[in-house]
Amino acid sequence: MKQSLLFTLFAAFSIAFLFFGNSSGPGQVQGIDRTGSPLSPGACNASGCHDDGAFNPTVEASLLDGTETVTNYEPGKTYTFRFTITAGTGEPGAYGFQAVALTGDDDQQAGSWGDLPSGLQVTTLSNRDYVEHSEPNSENTFEIPWTAPQTEAGNIRFYAAGNAVNRNGASSGDGALPLSEPLTVTPLTSGIFGVEKLAVQLSAFPNPVQDKLQLDIEGAEAGAYQLSLVDLHGRVIAQRALQLQSAAQRESFDFAALPGGHYFVRLSDGRRVAGLKVVKE
Repeated sequence: MKQSLLFTLFAAFSIAFLFFGNSSGPGQVQGIDRTGSPLSPGACNASGCHDDGAFNPTVEASLLDGTETVTNYEPGKTYTFRFTITAGTGEPGAYGFQAVALTGDDDQQAGSWGDLPSGLQVTTLSNRDYVEHSEPNSENTFEIPWTAPQTEAGNIRFYAAGNAVNRNGASSGDGALPLSEPLTVTPLTSGIFGVEKLAVQLSAFPNPVQDKLQLDIEGAEAGAYQLSLVDLHGRVIAQRALQLQSAAQRESFDFAALPGGHYFVRLSDGRRVAGLKVVKE
């Protein structure tokens, strides 16, 4: 009887310690990737984690060059990775997150995290650096310096997940969510020279353009894509999600209010990219 009671107390203490410890980050405490990346056994909304669906959170990520959102990176340059968790209902007591930048078919680490604000830490798992909370944060937006690889490393994918918690010392009553797809950035040279890594045919007319650009997309596999218009510095001018079919599809961009110069149309499926240079007269 005493042994059974002692075992029950020990189990309860262990579970409580795990739940309280997770407030220091899943990588640091459990040694687990919870970002939803290909290396992850399950994101932070997986069964047995912060999976109650409380607060109805949404998450979004972006890469900033100063105050401008970009989808291209320049080797060796430092940017800001921004991750935001927004509660749809209720008032969370705190927020947490974990993120990693990966590249290549073997998902190697891409770039490096810089000096972190208070309440954040870098945890190394399987030779990859994860940035995550080291304590519950009252703010729902995290901004972290990230320096691109010193040489071009192909497409870089940021995987991240966040949670909104009630701070009851357990994972119950919380809500968590990973990005629905990784934030993907491509080398600036890919945007400039139109290097196609996605097997589609893009054609634009008129080019040079004055007012409205018509873009024909042919040969794409059916699925979800992101279509972007960026300037010479990689700043996003316009962006939209597309659900392409295998048949040819036409899209358009309004150039009337844009200054003259060189722009790039980019189509990405999250891992590959196709590009096309456009001139505004």
